[in-house]
Amino acid sequence: QGDVRGFDPHFEGRGRAHITLERSYDYDTAPPTGGIFAWIGLGTAEETKAGFDLPAFARFYDMACDYDGNALVQVAAFAHGAEAFPDVEAYRAAQAELEREDPELSFAVESFLPIGYFDPDGQIPPATARLSGIILEAKRLTNPATGREFNWALVKTVGMTVDVVADDNQLHGRPVPGGVLSGAFWMSALPAEGPRRPTLRATRPAKITITGIGGESL
Repeated sequence: QGDVRGFDPHFEGRGRAHITLERSYDYDTAPPTGGIFAWIGLGTAEETKAGFDLPAFARFYDMACDYDGNALVQVAAFAHGAEAFPDVEAYRAAQAELEREDPELSFAVESFLPIGYFDPDGQIPPATARLSGIILEAKRLTNPATGREFNWALVKTVGMTVDVVADDNQLHGRPVPGGVLSGAFWMSALPAEGPRRPTLRATRPAKITITGIGGESL
C-alpha cells in the first residue's frame, strides 16, 4: 500500500493562453510537479506575465513546449475570494468607489496582476494572481467525487481566456454572461491541443530544479 505524496488539482475546460516560458521550476518530487513563469501574448498589445502551477509537469515538457519555450495551455483559476458583477457598468461603479478611497485598489474591466516572482528570501511564491474579466459563459456544475455544486465561468481577461471555478464560500454574487468576474485566484495550467504561436526571443527559458519545496534552488 503506497502513501499519498501530494497532488495538484485542476479543472479541464476551454480557457486558453499562448505562453512563452521565462523560467520553470521542477520541484524534484515523485511524481514530478513544478511551475512556470511565462509571458502571455508576448509581442502583442495584451502582453503580460503570469505564474502557473503544473499538475502534469513531465507531460508539459514532453508535449507542450517547442525549442523556444512556446506553448498553448489550458488555464484554470481557483478562486481565493471573488465577486461577480451583473454587467460592466456595475463593475465600473464599484471600482469608482474604490478609486475614491485608494487609486491603487481599482482595476480595469480586463486586468491581470501576477502576485510576485521570487520573494526577498529567494523562495517561490504561489502561482496566484489578481484578475478581472468579462464572463463569456457561466453555469453551476456538480463535483462527481463529492456531490457538491460549484460555480464555473469562462472569463476573458488580458491575453487569455480562463476557466474560473469557485465554491459558494469564495464567491460573492452570481456569474452571468456579459458580467464581470474579479478577485484573487490560484492559477493552474495543462498542455492544450492546437498550434503554438511563434514568438521572437533573445534568450532561452531558464529551468530551475527545487530540491525541496521551500528549500534552496539549484
